[in-house]
Amino acid sequence: MNLLRKSIVWTILVFVIAPVAGCVTVGGSYCDAAQQPFEWRSDAEIDATPARVIRYIETEAGTWVRMGCAR
Repeated sequence: MNLLRKSIVWTILVFVIAPVAGCVTVGGSYCDAAQQPFEWRSDAEIDATPARVIRYIETEAGTWVRMGCAR
C-alpha cells in the first residue's frame, strides 16, 4: 500500500510540476515546427519516386508556400 501511495504521489508531481517547470511549451508558428519541403536533386530521383509520394510532397510544398514559410 505504501508503494502505491508513493507511485501516485510521483505521478501527480510529474504531471503538475513538469509543465510548470518549462518542460512543456505552447506557442510558436507553423513555420518553426514544419520542415522545409523535400526538393529533388535530379530527374532520376523524380522518376524513381512513387506518384503517391510525389503528390504528398507537392501538397506539403503548397502548404509551406501558403503559410508564408517559403524563403
